[in-house]
Formats: sequence, C-alpha cells, structure tokens
Amino acid sequence: MIFLSLRQLGAFLRRDFLHDLSYRFAFVMDAVSFLGFVSVWYFVARFLDRRVPLGGNGQTVDYFAYVLVGIAALTYIQTALHGLSSRLRGEQTTGTLEAVLATPVPLRTFVVGTLLWDLLSGTILIFAYLGLAAAFFGLPVHASSLLGFGLALAFTVLSAAALGIFSASFIISFILCGYLGT
Repeated sequence: MIFLSLRQLGAFLRRDFLHDLSYRFAFVMDAVSFLGFVSVWYFVARFLDRRVPLGGNGQTVDYFAYVLVGIAALTYIQTALHGLSSRLRGEQTTGTLEAVLATPVPLRTFVVGTLLWDLLSGTILIFAYLGLAAAFFGLPVHASSLLGFGLALAFTVLSAAALGIFSASFIISFILCGYLGT
C-alpha cells in the first residue's frame, strides 16, 4: 500500500516536473532572476546599512539575512496556500481533473501529489537563494539556525496547507455544482 502510494506520488511529481520543464523559457528566466533578485536585496540592505533586532535579548541580524529568510518563508506559505488551488484550476481548464479523479488514487495521495512538485521546486528555489547569497554576498548560514528555521517552516506550511485545501474545496464545489445563478 505504501509502495503504491509512493509510486503514485512519483507519477504526480514526474508529471508536474515535465509540465514545467516544457516551458523552457520560464526555467531560463527563473535562473536569471535568481541573481537579479538576490543582488537587488543585497544592495538595498547595504543602502539601509542597518541591523534588525531579534527579540528582547539585544541580538541583531543583518537586514539582508532577515529579508532572505522572510522571502524563503513566504515562498513556502504562498505555495501551501495557493498551490493546490492553482493546480486544480489548471487541471479543470485542460480537462484532466475528472480523468485523474476517476482513477483509483486515494484523495490524500492526490492532494499531496498535486502539491509535491510545487513544494520541491520551492525548496530548490530557497536553497538557490540562500546558496547564492552565501557564495557571492557573504550571507552567514549556520546549521543550528537552519534546523530551527526548517521546523518552524514545516509547521507553518502544514497550517497554511490546511487553509489552501479549504480554498481549493471551493473551486471543486462551485465548478461541480455550477454557478450560483443556475
């Protein structure tokens, strides 16, 4: 049963990866925008030349690190909130939603599989931002802070995913039931 679910999740992952890969220009633009995006925030942070307080104990952090960690968290939260809704809408417009839902894939596997590529690509994007910032702009990255960040982000994503699933249920409900006027 678990092996079957892993195979199904792998199929969802492969499908979404190949779909995104078919838009090669978007992949190239993402790669080019990494450097521009991180560079802009680096120079904004240097222009402001300030440190952000980390609570009442007097510790501070560089504004550049503060912004990149915030953007990393926002990437995951945005994916958890809107990823399923946008994928379902895409499935509906291409006419493949009914075909996928008619297969013997459990609903939880469908939901997780639909979000899997978005979360994985978001992870790659975040590590690319942080790696680029550490390599070229001297962003300090500590293993202990990554562990705490990962745990906090995991719980945040789980709660945001619940809201995203709730939002996606409205898409399914209103499309299957028709519009309010009919």
